[in-house]
Amino acid sequence: MSLPVVGEQDPAVVGMALEDHPEHVVALALHPVRAAPDAREGRAARLARAELRSQHEAEACPQIVHATHDLEPRVLPVDGAEPVEEHAAELGAREGSGLPPPLAGEHDRVRGEVDRLRADDVELAQVLAEREAAAEALETEVHSVVAQTQAARARLTDARVELAEVAGTLEGLRERVDEYERREAELSARCDQLQGEMTVLDGEHHLLTHSLEEATQARTLLAEQQEATRTLLGALEEERGLLQQRLVDLEAAWRQVQESLRDVEEQAHRLEVRHAQVDTEFSGATRRISEEFGMAWEDVRELRLPVGRDEAQGRIEALRGLLAALGPVNLRAVDEHAAVAARVGALRTHAEDLDRARAALGALIRHLDDVLRVRFAETFEAVNEEFNRLFIRLFAGGRARLLLVDGEPGSEPGIEIEAQLPGKKMRSLSALSGGERVLVALSLIFAMLRVHPSPFCIFDEVEAALDDANTTKFTTLLRELAERTQVLIITHNKGTMEAADVLYGVTMEIPGVSKIISMRLTKKGIPEPVPVA
Repeated sequence: MSLPVVGEQDPAVVGMALEDHPEHVVALALHPVRAAPDAREGRAARLARAELRSQHEAEACPQIVHATHDLEPRVLPVDGAEPVEEHAAELGAREGSGLPPPLAGEHDRVRGEVDRLRADDVELAQVLAEREAAAEALETEVHSVVAQTQAARARLTDARVELAEVAGTLEGLRERVDEYERREAELSARCDQLQGEMTVLDGEHHLLTHSLEEATQARTLLAEQQEATRTLLGALEEERGLLQQRLVDLEAAWRQVQESLRDVEEQAHRLEVRHAQVDTEFSGATRRISEEFGMAWEDVRELRLPVGRDEAQGRIEALRGLLAALGPVNLRAVDEHAAVAARVGALRTHAEDLDRARAALGALIRHLDDVLRVRFAETFEAVNEEFNRLFIRLFAGGRARLLLVDGEPGSEPGIEIEAQLPGKKMRSLSALSGGERVLVALSLIFAMLRVHPSPFCIFDEVEAALDDANTTKFTTLLRELAERTQVLIITHNKGTMEAADVLYGVTMEIPGVSKIISMRLTKKGIPEPVPVA
């Protein structure tokens, strides 16, 4: 017969169980107390083991109570050995009284049973003695375990207090970890967003780089073409100036020739009238000779007078009377007519030269008009494209264009401006508001200055109708223009003044006495006075 043995338990568990039930004698298989955990183990690991040990102690208490109740019935038959011996003595007395054979066999069987019970009794006595010794030893060990249990409970209390502190610290750390994780998630999302923006910016950068290269190549080509065009235009302008001067001189000479021609024509007209008069008189004389004398002029040209002198003198007087009746006669009219005819021929030759020169000048003017018309079309197209780009830049969208409008027959065509603001329909310049018209006009001015830069440019209150945002856009364009053009602007706008390099102003420190002051704005934002020329 053996006692139940509880499985391997922690000494602290056994001590707590015996402290709660000291009246029970329990046989336990005890193991040496485990060594204290390594000092290098973490505090959290020790607390976890302490909680696990407490759970084991609570679970072991019912097992110890159950083992004690099972042990009591097995120990009681050992205390009942005395009734068995009395029963055996009673059987022996009956055996001596001479029982019949059937009872004798029963008697022998009972005796054998008694002997067996006695042997079991002896064996149980020995086992009981061993168990009592073991119980005493176990009791001693239980007292020791109880003391250890109490110490373990004290340590457990301290550990629970420390666990509560650690739990509070752990909760704070968990909150910080949650906060860090939330911030990490936000930073990760922000990083992804920035990565996406960086990708978009890289794409835009590549696109802008490609556009810049194309613009640079186009600008180089346009610069070369512009230089060649400027050279050709300069030569044409110089030739045009010479031709215009020659035309002026020729027109002056032509006017003189016209005046001389008019004089000569008047003289020729007078001579022609006089010649007609002479012809008429000569015809009359010839007719009278023919009528009076019946002879032709050719017949009488070589004739000598057949009459005497006096008679001839009379006839001469008569002829003089006739001549007097004819009026005064210019005897140099024929020579003058020849001279005037020669001069008229020279003037006609001169006039023909002038007509040929005029035709050449007309052809040159038409050629220059054609060249200027082509140059104007190219410049108009370039200004139109640049005007559209600047309009989109200033209005953040939309589009604008320049249109040629046919004027009256024989007159130059006009220019119409149409603009379509973002989200609106295409409208003419007159249908826009004041600020919108100012921005459109500035777009056109800067477009023309970009296509054909000027070495010097003056603006007078052009941004007066603009607000601060549009003034910033205007100053940006102004700074870009100032890279290749010297700009002078008259303004009262603070934003425009901040974008300037040098400020010139008029002040009146003394009433009635004005004074010009100047100030240079440095890159550091510190104004420096500069002398006024």
